[in-house]
Amino acid sequence: MIVDVHIHFLSPHALDAVRKAPDRYGVRVLDGPRPRLVVGAEPETRPLLEPLYTLDPHLAFLSAQGIDTAVFGPLMDVGGYSLAPGAGAAWSRLQNEALAASLTEAGGHHRGLAAVPLQDPKGAAAELRHAVTALGLRGAMVDPNALGRPLGDRDLDPFWAAAAELGAPVVLHPFLLEAVERFGRHYLHNLVGYPFETTLAAASLILGGTLDRFPALDVVLVPGGGFLPSHIRR
Repeated sequence: MIVDVHIHFLSPHALDAVRKAPDRYGVRVLDGPRPRLVVGAEPETRPLLEPLYTLDPHLAFLSAQGIDTAVFGPLMDVGGYSLAPGAGAAWSRLQNEALAASLTEAGGHHRGLAAVPLQDPKGAAAELRHAVTALGLRGAMVDPNALGRPLGDRDLDPFWAAAAELGAPVVLHPFLLEAVERFGRHYLHNLVGYPFETTLAAASLILGGTLDRFPALDVVLVPGGGFLPSHIRR
């Protein structure tokens, strides 16, 4: 079986719900030729490419490439970690329920990863449990930069404990970066910044003892493990 484990998708069901009740989720949709989102007080997102919120292009591509199953994760641009806990929980729940609905409509051949409100570790644990046990999602995808909080911080242990207990892999996928002026040229925010964030988070989980406290925890590092494979001896 061939499995693609790295796809981002925001269900159109979530966009429709936000259009109707933006205050509930702390998120607004700016419609145009391509929609943009505003999450809380964050800057508006880049215009969304069609495959980020339309499933058919993915299904056609997967079929043409002979890929049996894909794992769809959340769009990290709109993680919503800056939202108040209530809105953050509502936004994560909406994304997860909408993703599960879209995957069911597509025939149930593909799998999903949950968004979680990482600003509230207990809420993130609760949402992961709901996503896995009630919605059938297989794990979670989180940003390694939890608004500056190291992922190895013990305050995040309720989330890691839930992931370990559920056997739910957690994919670390960078989006937020520290302000580094030299990243601005040559696409270095992507080429260097994202692997750096992944490596920083992995080091925090190792040196902060998270992997020792939760030995059953499965963590997936993208892109390519960051710099950890080449720097593990250091």
